[in-house]
Amino acid sequence: MKIAFLNPWENAAENQAYQSLLIASKRLGHELIDCRIAEDVERAAPDFVISVASSIPKVADFPTYLTVHEPTRRFLESPFYLQNLLTYDGYLTISDTLDRFLRNLCFGVGRDTEIGFYYNTPQKSMLQAKVTKVVAEGKLRITYLGTNWDRRMPALFKELDASGILRIHGPRQSWEHEGFASYAGALPFDGLAPQKAYAECGLGLVLLSEGHLREDIISNRIFEIASVGAVAICPDIPWIRKWFGDTVLYFDPVTHPRRIARQVIKHYEFCLKEPEIARTKGEAARLIFEKNFAAEKMIGNAISYHERKQQIRTNLRARTTAVPHISVVVRCGGRPVSMVKQAVESIRRQTYGKFTVIFSKYRELDLSELTADRSGNIVTFVEVLTDGGNRAATLTAGLKCVNSEFFAILDDDDFWLSDHVETLFAAAIPVDRDFDVAYSGSIAITREKIQIEKSLAWDRNVYTFGINSAIKVPRDITSSFSSNCFVARSSVLGEGLIDLGELSTAEDSLLISIITRRKPPIFSYRATAFFRRGFEGESDFALRQDRAADEMAWALRAGMLLAPRWVQIPAMEIPMKEWSSLRDRLLLPTENQSEEPPCKDLERLVHYETEEAEGWDVTPLLSTGAAGRRLPKGIATLPRRQGHVCYGPYLHLQAGNYRVEFKLSELSEVWPSLGFGIRKERQRAGTVEVVSVDPEWIGGQADFFRAETIVLPFTIPTEFNGGIECRVFSSGTSRFIVKSIILWRLW
Repeated sequence: MKIAFLNPWENAAENQAYQSLLIASKRLGHELIDCRIAEDVERAAPDFVISVASSIPKVADFPTYLTVHEPTRRFLESPFYLQNLLTYDGYLTISDTLDRFLRNLCFGVGRDTEIGFYYNTPQKSMLQAKVTKVVAEGKLRITYLGTNWDRRMPALFKELDASGILRIHGPRQSWEHEGFASYAGALPFDGLAPQKAYAECGLGLVLLSEGHLREDIISNRIFEIASVGAVAICPDIPWIRKWFGDTVLYFDPVTHPRRIARQVIKHYEFCLKEPEIARTKGEAARLIFEKNFAAEKMIGNAISYHERKQQIRTNLRARTTAVPHISVVVRCGGRPVSMVKQAVESIRRQTYGKFTVIFSKYRELDLSELTADRSGNIVTFVEVLTDGGNRAATLTAGLKCVNSEFFAILDDDDFWLSDHVETLFAAAIPVDRDFDVAYSGSIAITREKIQIEKSLAWDRNVYTFGINSAIKVPRDITSSFSSNCFVARSSVLGEGLIDLGELSTAEDSLLISIITRRKPPIFSYRATAFFRRGFEGESDFALRQDRAADEMAWALRAGMLLAPRWVQIPAMEIPMKEWSSLRDRLLLPTENQSEEPPCKDLERLVHYETEEAEGWDVTPLLSTGAAGRRLPKGIATLPRRQGHVCYGPYLHLQAGNYRVEFKLSELSEVWPSLGFGIRKERQRAGTVEVVSVDPEWIGGQADFFRAETIVLPFTIPTEFNGGIECRVFSSGTSRFIVKSIILWRLW
């Protein structure tokens, strides 16, 4: 079987684990493929994927299972990680507490609750820790392997280092500054070095973070130590007691580090005095490891889990008798046929449903290559041309061709995962067999990678994931949809509702308002609809001069006729509030305003009316990140969400001196019930920065702790070849709004 191992990290424990699992897979006759990005997975075309990072969602159209080994607080305190978690097809863990958490979560979102028993453990080893010989030769040492990312128990290491009985391995940059005499360098990522180190020294130390201790979650250290018959010195937690009993030595993990040091030293002295008993313990622990936890066993468990999950899917589809007929409107005309083909192929590969593909074209395009292929679940193609039509006109034309029970939208640069429709119906039918709308979350594929954690940038991230706030106005619904994520009952269009008016933009929001007016939409708790963002040829609707008028037209329609029947919203208040936020943008241009829409190329702006202008608001040019959302008065964080609030695009400027002003305000100005909230003194709320495509160049960076204006001066050198990007990152501790980001040229 072909298995992809998706690991976005470099020089981390997961890289060592891959090498061990690779050895075990070869022994079993399976192929394990190292994948760092989504494209690696797509090239590998595996039977299934094992993902090791909850920092990223499911990213490719193959069954993907997440190894879960972090404490539950990671998911329950951050929507970012919880949303990523829910995008996966299944979960793998050996922790009893995590197994319970995941089963409860799966039940809560209506999924099969089976969790796989798996961990990224080392392979069976030919090495043997000869404890009695090591003691006799005076080489007995307590070996610790770690990245020291959280500087765990520095007092403990200081005590053990001073005693001369410790040997530390890990990344040089993580340990060199500690000044420990026992630091013995980094180990190669070959799947063998950790076991060799433990075998040479006879003893190994297992340490766990506070969160792991609290929730009885284990790390890989105990398996590496036991795999060679070395003696493990471990924190006394229920999971280790349950599986390893008295074959390991224990210390009290909740006492002072100096007391832990004394307990560890006492165990060391015991092994010196009783090497034969120590050897017996190590060998007994090794037998437990090889029987239950060796990588060979884990790979077999993962394969069995995958096979069971696929059989469950097959059984569920077999119990569904009526296969829905869905018309999919594909707007096209400006992009190459090869891109349209990707969208069509994602429809063809759907595991559930039969489809009519309606090509609604705004420009003539030869699609005969696509329409000639009637394979898969596509039963027919329809082509309609609205020559020179905008997005609203082409969408209207496509919708008028719908004659099936259900319909969906898929633009020519979008695509679905193959189980998109299947998971929508699986979520909706148990709730309401006569549902109006079922929808999924969406994944944005961005041209530039987004920094989502300190050492990880990723270009496929969750963009929408259900309705994430109390519904007070229709915008709270429409902002939670991407246009390609739903399947709707065609009867919701009704007589006359297909007419989207004289809109140039906001047509997707209007359509979503139409389809959700009768019943609440049902969410799949998946993210199976993908779209691209930041590439050439996109609509740039937010920069259009007529955008405000379109938003007002949407508010009148969606606030009056289309106000959801299932939400108590005073209909007349909706367009009135929209007018309040839009009226300044709806005014005619004055003599001091440019009659052209804002320009994406800031090089033109810095030369435009320089005598009168003081600065240029680049906020409309920015994209909202995973932690941000658009508001009438700026861009805001979501409550307690870590990640980018806004970013990009890369702007190419002349050489010279500049400054950027980030104007931040409390969110309570827009949402009075919220605000910066209660937080610890000087707790960082986030970071503002000016960066470049050149990773060596940083124009400026600063933390902020409250609502304030932060000024970052920077200089573009003559030899500079890249563009600059303004970004705001939220630490997830506070709620704030980015009112504006203003670029100044200093003369």
